[in-house]
Amino acid sequence: MLKWFLLISASLIVSVGAILTAYISGDGWLKPEKFTVPNSTSNQDEVSSHPFG
Repeated sequence: MLKWFLLISASLIVSVGAILTAYISGDGWLKPEKFTVPNSTSNQDEVSSHPFG
């Protein structure tokens, strides 16, 4: 039981990490301009202040 819990937890962490990486870098299906203002300096400020940043 614990083995499956650890496996699922690891998979979720990897998935969230991949989504955050795509969001910050702007690659992939998740486009950061939908959520942030187009100004690049403001985007950098928001990324650096993000709790996962």
